[in-house]
Formats: sequence, C-alpha cells, structure tokens
Amino acid sequence: MTVDRRGRITVTGGGGTHKSALLTARLTPRGALDRSYGRARNGRAVIAGLGGNAITNCGDASTGAGEITVALQSTLAQVLPSGRPNTRFAPRGVFTISKPRRVFINSLVRRGRRVLVAGYAANKIYVGRYLLPPGS
Repeated sequence: MTVDRRGRITVTGGGGTHKSALLTARLTPRGALDRSYGRARNGRAVIAGLGGNAITNCGDASTGAGEITVALQSTLAQVLPSGRPNTRFAPRGVFTISKPRRVFINSLVRRGRRVLVAGYAANKIYVGRYLLPPGS
C-alpha cells in the first residue's frame, strides 16, 4: 500500500481467477474508489501475466506523484499515476529477474532511480540493486 502526496491510497497485489495478474486499486483520501484511475477509469488497473494467483505483493514504493514500483514474486513492475504500465521502465511495464533462477522477492525499497530488492533464490539469500531508466 502506498499514499501519494495528495493523500490517495494505492493498493497492489497478485491475483486473478483464471490468469495471473498484478491488480492495483486507488482510493481517494476519503476511502472511495478513485474513478480517475485505471484504463477503464473505474479505480482499478490490471497488468496481466505476473506472479501466481493469490500472491500478495512483496513490496512497493511510490513517488510523491503516485508512480508505483512493485515487486511480485520474481518480477518488478512499474505503474504510472494513471494506472497504466510504465513502458519506459520495461516492455509492458514489467521486468522479470531471470538470474538467479527461482527468485522470490520479499521486500523492495526505492530511492530516486535506485531500487533495492531482497528475498531468496532457491535456499539462498538474494539481494539485488537495480538502476531504473531515466523517466522512471
């Protein structure tokens, strides 16, 4: 969960009934769905094909403007303040950590363009640092 400088609350997580997806919803400071958010302008946004069903997000960070970088299993995704995927971050707004194999991220911290993730890969501790592209 994140809160932007306007007090809007954004909640993210993995889910889906038939296909895996990153689900994001944004609420107004009063707790109602923010109808200006998401492609359909219904307060919700979906990026298909991430993680597994019912996997909660493993950490997220937002900028003051409301851009979110989120970790889900072995994937980093970035969502713009509008709810759309940030394709300047990666294709479809999604970056998958492929090496080492079987990474599962437990936490994420973002400072400017730097992202630090921690978790495990198989039975070993995993820590990774990533530099986000300009404009991310």
